[in-house]
Amino acid sequence: PEVFAALPDEYIDNLDGFTRDALAAAALAKSVTGRSVEPLPVPLPSAWRIQPPQIITFSFADIPVAVFNVFSTQDASASTSDTTPEETTSTATPTETPNDESAQTEPQQAEDIPEGPALPQILNLIASSFMGLELDTADDLIAIQLPPELAEQLGTDTLSGSLFLNAMANPEQLAAFSGGEGGDAGGFDLTAFDTQELVAALGECGVGLFDLAGGNVDFGQILLGCISTDAYAFIAEHDPTFVSSLDPAVFDRLPDEVLQLAAYAPPLDDVWNTLAQQPELGDMPLRTAADIVALGDGSAAQVLNTINNSVPARFEGYEVRLFDSLTPAILRYFSIHEPNFYENLDSAVLLKLSAETIAALPAEVIAAQDESVAEQLNAIASGEMSSAAAALAELYATDVPPADPDAPALNDMWQFVGAFYNIELDTADDFFRFPSNFPFTGPTDFMNSIFSSPQGAAAAPQLFGGLTIEAIEYITERDPEWLNRLDARGLQNLSEDVLAALPQSVQDRAVSGDEVFIPTAAITRMNGGASLQLTVFKSAESNTVEAYDQIKAVLDDINERNEDIDIAVAFETASFVRQSIEGVVREGTLGAVFAIIVILIFLSGGTWKARSRRMAGFTMVFGFAAVFVVLLVSNLGAAGGDVKAAFDSMDTVVRVLLLLGFIAGLIALVPGIHLPEPSVRSTLVIAVSIPLSIFATFALMAWLPPVIHAALGGMADQPIVAFILRLFPTDLTLNLMTLSGITVAVGRIVDDSIVVLENIFRQMQSGQSKREAILEGTRDVSQAIFSATLIAVVVFLPLGLTGGIVSEFFLPFGLAVTYALMSSFVVAITVVPVLASFFIDVDQIPEEQESSLQRLYVPVLRWSLARNFNTWVVIALAIVSMIIGQLLLVSRPFAFLPEFGEPQISVNVSMPPGTRITETDALVREFEAAINEQFADEITTVQVVIGQGGLGFDTLLGGASISENIANVALGIRDRETLDDLTRRIREEIAIPIFGEENVTVSGGSLTDSGFGGFEVVVSGADQQTLEAYNDLIIETLSNVEGLANVTSSLDSVGESGDGPQTFIRINGQAALSYSAELETEDTFGVTAKAIE
Repeated sequence: PEVFAALPDEYIDNLDGFTRDALAAAALAKSVTGRSVEPLPVPLPSAWRIQPPQIITFSFADIPVAVFNVFSTQDASASTSDTTPEETTSTATPTETPNDESAQTEPQQAEDIPEGPALPQILNLIASSFMGLELDTADDLIAIQLPPELAEQLGTDTLSGSLFLNAMANPEQLAAFSGGEGGDAGGFDLTAFDTQELVAALGECGVGLFDLAGGNVDFGQILLGCISTDAYAFIAEHDPTFVSSLDPAVFDRLPDEVLQLAAYAPPLDDVWNTLAQQPELGDMPLRTAADIVALGDGSAAQVLNTINNSVPARFEGYEVRLFDSLTPAILRYFSIHEPNFYENLDSAVLLKLSAETIAALPAEVIAAQDESVAEQLNAIASGEMSSAAAALAELYATDVPPADPDAPALNDMWQFVGAFYNIELDTADDFFRFPSNFPFTGPTDFMNSIFSSPQGAAAAPQLFGGLTIEAIEYITERDPEWLNRLDARGLQNLSEDVLAALPQSVQDRAVSGDEVFIPTAAITRMNGGASLQLTVFKSAESNTVEAYDQIKAVLDDINERNEDIDIAVAFETASFVRQSIEGVVREGTLGAVFAIIVILIFLSGGTWKARSRRMAGFTMVFGFAAVFVVLLVSNLGAAGGDVKAAFDSMDTVVRVLLLLGFIAGLIALVPGIHLPEPSVRSTLVIAVSIPLSIFATFALMAWLPPVIHAALGGMADQPIVAFILRLFPTDLTLNLMTLSGITVAVGRIVDDSIVVLENIFRQMQSGQSKREAILEGTRDVSQAIFSATLIAVVVFLPLGLTGGIVSEFFLPFGLAVTYALMSSFVVAITVVPVLASFFIDVDQIPEEQESSLQRLYVPVLRWSLARNFNTWVVIALAIVSMIIGQLLLVSRPFAFLPEFGEPQISVNVSMPPGTRITETDALVREFEAAINEQFADEITTVQVVIGQGGLGFDTLLGGASISENIANVALGIRDRETLDDLTRRIREEIAIPIFGEENVTVSGGSLTDSGFGGFEVVVSGADQQTLEAYNDLIIETLSNVEGLANVTSSLDSVGESGDGPQTFIRINGQAALSYSAELETEDTFGVTAKAIE
């Protein structure tokens, strides 16, 4: 109440009827229900809403699994078809009507319905005479089967019983059935019946033939009142849609005995919906008179009195519309279900009823009122005095000019809306007869205001759809420009026939919605044909390879089942992940194999006996040859039987290893050559440490982080603990970086084991027992190898602690190296000594002999240490080598990532701001045609994306928006060697002539070049003029830096006239401007310093 009281009078006066009723209903709800609930939150208009700040993080798990292009294999053909909007079937109400569950239930099938009570003869007589129907029992009124002629006339095979009774209650439809011209009994054609049958049928209903001929009898009431209560109950039981489909006129003619049935509560008018939607009413609907009785705990009078007494004075008139909507049947229903209803009802409520309802009041009810009230009631009923609703309308129409009697009529929905505004809206002339205090002055302003509220927008289809061409022509004659000012939504709700008769400019506004076209999707093509681009992401915990394989299987199945489409992979990360991991595993395995071979060679000593050497030689020759033949035969099938192709498809490293093994076997078979005996047992001891250390690394990656987090997680708010927890991420996976770290650590794993085993050998050679030699040898070097391990950890681990995207890359790498080195240290001081005690004996240790390497190295070392001059020469050579190495280092280009993905030529088009997407598409089509004509042999695929930046990281990560002047063309090439030349030729011969030099950039490379192959220089200034003064100078300076290409500025997109997109930035309340310059380079880090300078 205090809120309503605080509203200014001028604000209340300018409110539309919908809003006034909503405020009045909100004030009434608590009084009527006695409930107090928390108000529901009301969403603000979109212009008021501020999105909460969002923290956007980047992870390489956010890169999509794949991007697919779906395109047709058929020639594209455009087809058009006329579409007819569905007819509006919602009720004529400005508010949402609650769902009636019973109305949604289908009636029983006719064969399942038993025979019902008998119907009156007069009903069957009318149905058989004028409709060819037989209506003998109540079940015949459920899904009435129409004769063929009538079914064709009405457009349906069946007629519901409710529609039939609605027709019986409508005098005009009765006259149409009888062939008469009047709307009452006097107009009913009695000669159409057999007199004897008619007299008998009317007699059953208590009516004589002469009573009917007198013209004072409501024939509809005779028909409906003659149906028995049992018949009504039967129909309601077997057809749940029957009662809800009856017109109010039917309820007015039902006997009291029928209204006593629970199912036959008369419906309330839609004006009650606003009150029913208040949160205080909760699950209490206001659809029928029974709901008002239930709301008052059995007393409808109490509810009506409360409404009349509680409506705020500033919103008086709402209760008048509520009470004016109460029909005579509703009042009768109240009096039947509340015996003292009229005695409990305030006289003020009676005075606000409609004239029709007051006229139907029992005489004793009017007689029981005060003399003045009775006089007013009788005056309203007789038409001598206006009803409350009519008086309220007259109050706002005192200064309205006289109506035009020839103006086209409006539909009932406009009259309904007029009642909300307390104005007349009966004819098109009423749009020009608004009262002087009305907030709208003409039809356009008033009609446009309808869309300002949800209730009005909901009623728009009925309002505008009911406007006839005559009404529109009448309004246009008096206001020729009103259609040009009418909201496009109003035009869109006009009927098709009316809209087709209007000028083409008006039709165009209706089609476009009077809004600037803003595309919501990019245009994509594949090899000249329209395509659909699908970008597929995975959850962070999903396996990339498995996810892609499942997606590919689904798309392959779709591809096989649809011959008219094809699905091409534009980008996918699974093959890169698969190949990278397979490559790392392969290289790591080969590294371990090579390490074992080298160990086997350098741990050898003594002389290899001829017999064992020949056995080893034969084994190696035949073994490696057999493996080679097996691999070659297995590749023949894929190579089509071509031996050379099968040989070429074999892994190069595998071929070299097999060849070297075969040659080594042959050398072992050559007699007379002195070969050292391989130390197989020593090699085996060291070789075992490699898989053990790797498996231990996997175990640490899986189990150590959860243990650390469980132990220290409660103290994560302390900085030192948070730092420690960061060193133990729980989401480590076997990926490219972790496997690379393990591969790098393989050499160090072997180093620790070799150092321990060599020192054990030395202790054994000094004469100690095996046990003492193992203990002493391990103890002597344990501290040294621990220090070496710690130093390696200190070198590698900080790579992952730098923060940012570098940390995302190298923290898994550093942790994998750390875990591997920790595992190798543990294996070297535990497992290696144990294995040495089993496999190594003193007599198996070869005698120390000067090796070939020693014979080369020792003289050089002696020369270096012989004189000071020689020593300084060595130092000088070392310094010179370091300087040369640094010079070679800085001469190489730097990049964040190596190139991966297929090489392609990217053509990035950025037309001037304001270029429509259709214009951009036309230029791109011209470019495609030129590519296909001039470079068909060099280009494999042409992928087009218009409206986005193509397959750069911004698009892949979902950060791209629709820009009509932006396009990207990705050209797949056949030969990587021709990339640079093709890029230059396409830029100079096609791209620049078509798009203009300032509107296009052409670059060659892979996906990493577009994602990480450049950088931005952000320049901030006090105002735009300052930035514009330096814009050209900065671009020119950056363009002169060697290694930079395609330098652009975001300031250019604002446009010379200032009509381009603008962004206003304020920092601490002070206006600021910024722009960024984008460029491309192959040497990301190397040119940064130059660019800044």
